[in-house]
Amino acid sequence: MGETDRPLPVRVSVLDRVPTELDALPEHLSVGPMLQDVDVASVRLALALDHRRVYVGLAGPGDCLFLWSESQFGGAGSIGPRETLVTHGARVQSSWSDDGCEVVGIVSDEVTEVHVGGTEAVLANNVFIAVGAAFDDPIVVQTADRERAVRLPRQPPGDI
Repeated sequence: MGETDRPLPVRVSVLDRVPTELDALPEHLSVGPMLQDVDVASVRLALALDHRRVYVGLAGPGDCLFLWSESQFGGAGSIGPRETLVTHGARVQSSWSDDGCEVVGIVSDEVTEVHVGGTEAVLANNVFIAVGAAFDDPIVVQTADRERAVRLPRQPPGDI
């Protein structure tokens, strides 16, 4: 099923984009155990910001999404159910960099803006990143008709 066939609250259109050379995951990741469940051909570079890269793709088992963020200081990744776009408002993870905590996530096509605490996140191609935000800052997504708090389990930085 293509993304255009999915309901708007779970649609991640960047996954339908024709792949380019820039979508290739970093070479060191190609041997990682996490990728055994990832459809590598589906992965797209969704956001490049300074020295940061955020990738999104399809994963299994089931209808899951892969999220990988990387900077010069390392990377972090997660796989989780697409359903969290509806049940929680976003698929979110966090990691540490020289700028402090980075909060990164996947949102559906209907999201037009994301705030993490007092920080307006950079939003592009169904992903967002808030640099220097605190891990426990509230995350709010905006759609055309409403604002919604993202429901997160509270745990230390890493996969959420």
